[in-house]
Amino acid sequence: PIPALRPAAVRKPDTTDLPIPKAPVDKLHTPQTKQAEAKLAITPSSGNKQSNFQSLVADALAMNDYATAKQVLAQWIEKQPEQLEARKKLASLWFAEGDLAAAEALLRDTQSRFPQNASVRLMQARLFNQKSDLESAWNVLQISSNNSDLLHLRASLARQLHKPEIAQQDYQAVIVQSPNDLKAWLGHAVVSESLGQTRIAIQGFQQVQRLAANNNEIQQYATARLRKLQEALSK
Repeated sequence: PIPALRPAAVRKPDTTDLPIPKAPVDKLHTPQTKQAEAKLAITPSSGNKQSNFQSLVADALAMNDYATAKQVLAQWIEKQPEQLEARKKLASLWFAEGDLAAAEALLRDTQSRFPQNASVRLMQARLFNQKSDLESAWNVLQISSNNSDLLHLRASLARQLHKPEIAQQDYQAVIVQSPNDLKAWLGHAVVSESLGQTRIAIQGFQQVQRLAANNNEIQQYATARLRKLQEALSK
């Protein structure tokens, strides 16, 4: 097995962009409390509306009151449809709760408004990956982007979908931006070996050895691959 690059059949909800608590919602929310929440989550009548909405959401999340947070976010989006962060946060809440259909619908609408936004595309791809729909996850990432998270995920999906040449290109793009990216070098070396590019794979695994000085598992893996590749080259 390849250390640190084993493809997962199912990924956990991503919270990189929006750190949302993972706990499920509200055993204590009755119809009466929901009515009270609806009154609380009113549109601010004055001042900085965005700041006020943010405060209401932050207060609700601080109390683990996800139902109110979702209501406020929905009202925020209704009043300010182009509010990207509110859209992403609401989608993240639905995603964390397992309501993938609601998250997917909101992200689809958000993508139509922000078609080149890498963070939205990443959220969509992770949602599809959660559903084990690798092809859709890969397709939604087909935009021109230098976002390293997008390139890493697209390369990983390309490997799983048996598109090694495309995976190699994306790993190379990450390496150009971040020459010390261990994960990118490891992915590039593995893909190069699978393509029969022995000398390129050797160079890649040598870089992996250098960068993985504190990771014994990856060091051992890279050393074993180098030994086999150098033996093959000497024949």
